[in-house]
Amino acid sequence: MLARMSSSLKEQVQSPKKVYLVDVGLKEVFGFGQSRDTGRRLENTVVIELMRRKARNPRLDVFFWKDAGKREVDCIVTESGHPVDLIQVCANLSDIKIKEREFRALVTASNELKCSELKVVTMDEEGEETVEKKKIKIIPAWKWLIGLET
Repeated sequence: MLARMSSSLKEQVQSPKKVYLVDVGLKEVFGFGQSRDTGRRLENTVVIELMRRKARNPRLDVFFWKDAGKREVDCIVTESGHPVDLIQVCANLSDIKIKEREFRALVTASNELKCSELKVVTMDEEGEETVEKKKIKIIPAWKWLIGLET
């Protein structure tokens, strides 16, 4: 479960949480929906890995971010309370509208949270793009999961 990133503890506690499955196979066994949404499964996998990393480093914490304009960043990783990684998860960036939406949310959150480490974890795309002078790393999930980030 991820809480919403906020400077107000009260808002963090009162805001709706994002819930993830410990095992995405449970969705199949218990029938939590019939679609095979690769993007949601990938996001779930990234969050599980971030929770594993958090268990190894108690200074880490993980949140999601959402602004008044409904832009959302899937994962904000903080270390000792300071944002160190902003991560979007998207199965692929082939649709220009999806790409623009994901990048716009990262740039907006980066400006608000004063964090310059921006990443998009995808199924197999790789590269780097600059949006409003902000570098966004695009990393295939397999590389991100084993720590071979570009």
